[in-house]
Amino acid sequence: MSLRTSFVRSLAPHVALAAQGANASSLLRTSLVAGVLVAAAGCQTDTETNWEQYNADDNAVELEVGTTCDPAPCDPVETTLTSNTGAVEIGTATVDPGGGPIGTIHTFEVTIGDDYVADVGRVTVRIDSDKRGTDEYDLVKDSTGEGYWTTDIESVGEEGEVRTDTATFRLYQEATE
Repeated sequence: MSLRTSFVRSLAPHVALAAQGANASSLLRTSLVAGVLVAAAGCQTDTETNWEQYNADDNAVELEVGTTCDPAPCDPVETTLTSNTGAVEIGTATVDPGGGPIGTIHTFEVTIGDDYVADVGRVTVRIDSDKRGTDEYDLVKDSTGEGYWTTDIESVGEEGEVRTDTATFRLYQEATE
């Protein structure tokens, strides 16, 4: 027996008593409480969205960390985002600046083509550094829903550290079963 069925059965005697002779306000109060509790028992708050990757695994750029550019800042780096087979261009990803000293704030931007905006529900960037491991960050979807996603990430490291990190962009669509 489900929680909802059990709860409704436990209320049945109270509703019956109210209907047999209690005043209208008592019946209304009992009915309202029963309705709210049944609705709450039916809510599911533990649902999790399952995502499947929409783009190719190799949609990445390299970032020069701990370097200086002349003139500063370093130029942006960009890659074309393609479908999972690599056959169709679906957008672009840009990191600006594409390098810089430790402590540089890099802006990660993804723009999805109009034909694919409705398909993409989540965008992440996975940063792989041989010296520092791997981290993955969610990009924030623009409120207009026009296929623009962004986030800012600060490069970290020790003074004098120089390295090349790989930023891999991942687009996801909600999985269908």
